[in-house]
Amino acid sequence: MCSFSALRTRLFIAFALIVLSLASAAVALSLAWNPYAWGPCFWAAATWTTAAFIFIAVSVQPALSAFCDCAKAIPACALACKSLSDWLTLLYGLLFSLWLLCVCLALAGPIGLLGTLLVVGLLAALSTLLLFYWIWASQLASCQSSVPAAPKDPTTPQPGPGPIPM
Repeated sequence: MCSFSALRTRLFIAFALIVLSLASAAVALSLAWNPYAWGPCFWAAATWTTAAFIFIAVSVQPALSAFCDCAKAIPACALACKSLSDWLTLLYGLLFSLWLLCVCLALAGPIGLLGTLLVVGLLAALSTLLLFYWIWASQLASCQSSVPAAPKDPTTPQPGPGPIPM
C-alpha cells in the first residue's frame, strides 16, 4: 500500500490557499466602489493566487507523482491519478488567469462591467473546478481500498472452531 498522508496534507493546504485567493478576489469585487480598498484587495488576491500556484507546482505535483508512481498498478488509482493531474493542469490555467486579472484590475483603476463579469466568471469556474478537485482527491484517497484481499493459501492449516462447549 502506498502512503497517502503526505499527499493528503498537501492537497488540503493547496485547497485552503485556493479558497483564500477566491475569497480575496470576492472581497475585492465587493469593495470595488471604494477606491482605497479595492486595489489592495486585488493585490491580496494576486498574492494568495501566487502562493497557491507555487505551492501546487513545488509541493503537490511532486507528491502526486510519487504517489501515482507507487499506485499505478491499481486501475482505480491510475484513473484517479490521471484525472487529478488533468484537473491540476486546468487549475494552473485558471489560477494564472485569476492572478493576471487581479494584477490588471489592481493597476487599472476602477473596474467596469467587463472587469466585474470576468472576476465573477473566474470565481464561478474556479469554484466548480474545486468541487471536482475535491471529488478526485477523495477518489485517490480511497482507490487503494478497492484492491481485493490476497487469496488464502489452502495448504496452510486453518484454526478450528475451538473446543465444544459443554
